[in-house]
Amino acid sequence: HPSTQGLLMPQPTPPLVPCTALAVMRILDEVGLPLEGKRAVVMGRSKIAGAPIAALLRHRNMTVTVCHSKSQNTPEIARSADVLVVAIGQCELVDETYVKPGAVVVDVGIHLKKTSDRRFMNSRMDGFQALGDTKQTEIQKLASHLTPVPGGVGPLTVAMVLHNTIQCYKDHNTEKLSEISSGTEVNGSEDRIAGAYGWPGNKEMPRMVAEGRYPEIGSDSQINLAYKPRDVQDIAGDLGIDKKHIRLYGNHMAKIGLNTGANASLLHTLGNNRKSKYVAVSGMTPTKFGEGKTTTLLGLCQAFARKEIMSIGAIRQPSQGPTFGLKGGAAGGGMSQVAPITDMNLHLTGDIHAVMAANNLLAAQIDARVLHEKKLSDALLEKHLLGMKTKENDPPPGYGSQQLGPPAHMLRRIDRLGDATSALRLSVKDVLWRRVLDTNDRMLREIVIGAGLREQKAKRTTGFDMAAASEVMAIVSLSTSMEDLYKRLNNILAATDTNGRFLTADDFGAVGAMAALLKDAIEPTLMQTLEGSPVLVHGGPFANIAHGNSSIIADMIGLSLMEDHEGYVITEGGFGSDMGLEKFFHIKCNASGLSPDCVVIVGTVKAIRHHAQGGPLKEGCLNLAKHLDIARKFGVPAIAAINVHGSDSTDELDVVSRTMEELTGFPPIITSPYFEGGEGCMALAEAVEDACQASSGSHMPLYKTSDSFYKKMDTIAREVYGADGIEITDTAREKLAIFGGAGYDHLPICVAKTQYSLSHDPHLLNVPSGFTVPVRNLTLSGGAGFICAYLGDIQTMPGLPVRPALMDVDVDIDARGEVSVIGLR
Repeated sequence: HPSTQGLLMPQPTPPLVPCTALAVMRILDEVGLPLEGKRAVVMGRSKIAGAPIAALLRHRNMTVTVCHSKSQNTPEIARSADVLVVAIGQCELVDETYVKPGAVVVDVGIHLKKTSDRRFMNSRMDGFQALGDTKQTEIQKLASHLTPVPGGVGPLTVAMVLHNTIQCYKDHNTEKLSEISSGTEVNGSEDRIAGAYGWPGNKEMPRMVAEGRYPEIGSDSQINLAYKPRDVQDIAGDLGIDKKHIRLYGNHMAKIGLNTGANASLLHTLGNNRKSKYVAVSGMTPTKFGEGKTTTLLGLCQAFARKEIMSIGAIRQPSQGPTFGLKGGAAGGGMSQVAPITDMNLHLTGDIHAVMAANNLLAAQIDARVLHEKKLSDALLEKHLLGMKTKENDPPPGYGSQQLGPPAHMLRRIDRLGDATSALRLSVKDVLWRRVLDTNDRMLREIVIGAGLREQKAKRTTGFDMAAASEVMAIVSLSTSMEDLYKRLNNILAATDTNGRFLTADDFGAVGAMAALLKDAIEPTLMQTLEGSPVLVHGGPFANIAHGNSSIIADMIGLSLMEDHEGYVITEGGFGSDMGLEKFFHIKCNASGLSPDCVVIVGTVKAIRHHAQGGPLKEGCLNLAKHLDIARKFGVPAIAAINVHGSDSTDELDVVSRTMEELTGFPPIITSPYFEGGEGCMALAEAVEDACQASSGSHMPLYKTSDSFYKKMDTIAREVYGADGIEITDTAREKLAIFGGAGYDHLPICVAKTQYSLSHDPHLLNVPSGFTVPVRNLTLSGGAGFICAYLGDIQTMPGLPVRPALMDVDVDIDARGEVSVIGLR
């Protein structure tokens, strides 16, 4: 079965091994030939014989070559084999010219040929002779062992059918198939996958591609659930982190504690003279289902582990918006995933929930303050805020009068403004802060609050944004320490007073409580790939309506941990280089002081076809070449990588390779992380190594933060998007004047626009030209430290499609009452 075949790839013995392949392995075991280090040639690549046999031989540490009908010099290749397995389905094709003297030959084929030989006339064969794929009479003179036909692989295959039937019965009645990492082998011993995974470097992980290139490997959930994760304490130990300095969330996830003295040094700034290497992965303009940046990033991490080079992936936490919406989760795919997939794609360690709680706590405090200031006199308001006993006989319901003392934020406000009044002087129209939710819910884009009888004085129109687009999420992702987080929360501009002066989160007294809610969310979560190498998951800002990068803290910790090993930290910039990568350089690197050594731009034949718009495939390559050019404008080496999909043809890959070499001077690296895991990114790892060695370790921003907003935005539009210039609406101009008057015009720009085009218009595909970018609106994120510019019609609260991914998600309850989640993409 295709899903069972997929489970062969991450482990030596999955729940069920195809019967023919299992029979061949039993025969080789009986021969007694030491297989490790020997050369095997498998002739044939069928899903039930050749492909699984090749996978099992690789698990025995053999060097395996698969020959098929399109292979050249097959006899010469076959003669190099110590073990030759013939499963080609052609009668007596293989003769003595294919066999090395002393080789073990396993003939899997069987054919019935009519014969006049009397030996077969009165037997049950009734005039037919059974022959194999080999000429047995010739080959038995050369081979040390040769399976007979009939009487060789066939009868043992029947025995293995019975074995698998019994095994299925046992599994169904004793343990869920998805929880059996390796199953019971024929000899009765158990070899669970965790024992096969050492880090760094797992050279036993088999290649997924068995010459067919695109095997059916089962769903991401099936593959992920078949993997038994390593204990996260062991992964922390590999990184040099004592287990007492991590906080466990089960056996497979842990927070790296930042409040312990031993871990404090992990946050020191290394600068650009570090030994560890810093790699950013971005992509070309994507289709709606993504192009596999995370899959490629994880495959690259696994490839470095195979090369025994330490590496850490640093990626964002998936939002439940896309997970249950259209795109699905963000744990990678195929053989390049983060495990466990359910935890990764759902709640993880609760960081996004903490962001929502902190954001909405401030929103609740602001609206409550608006109401209180409308109901109370200034004098009574101040007495309540200062904790003084009131003399009112009937204080308004809900207003306590216990002695509490003045809150610290009021004292700071008085020191800052020299204003002893407690009233903030704000009204409903002055509130800037919105609530957030981690669900795509278009009905919450615009709502009315304060409709209750007692809240009418604070009634107003507002709305919800996605939690991943909130300023609190950006603050968590851009902070460099807990102290920096607190400072940034303090600088949130939540409202304005009646004089037009900005009111901060601290003015509302909410910063301390928000920081308390976020004290765990600022710590990265340590997880692992399917090959047991470490991944730091932290932060989750969208790249189209936020800055789209994983956290600075995760990168800093990774670089510190890699420093003594000269290892690699591989992080991401969401969507294309015009989105997450541009913000990576101008916002994230500006805040962290770090520079990448190399950039990888991920593309797919599927996306190239999309941008070709029905024309020649090479036309769509212009988009990938443009993204490579954008990355190189920052003065950093950039590599194009093609993430292979099952629908790609060899001819298409050849066209893309030739065209990209003509356009950019270098062919792209062809990768197959989905099918092959780390093995499919070995060439990319070598290219990244070479690029990092040649890198200066610094980058050149396209603008200075001291430039005017107009110059910064125009530079992005022209140099990154390829526009003719910008147009700014009157609304945006008015806001810009306010921001500048308050001293915030020096901040970098975070552009919110469509991810489906280099321009502001999702219908302008490939590399559009002759357009002007409309800046429709501006918002100011004083805590995150950027001005957000909204281009065209961009929504900060997405909606669910007609056929959302949530329809495929379900729970499976087994006979013992254990629950597992199924259907996650």
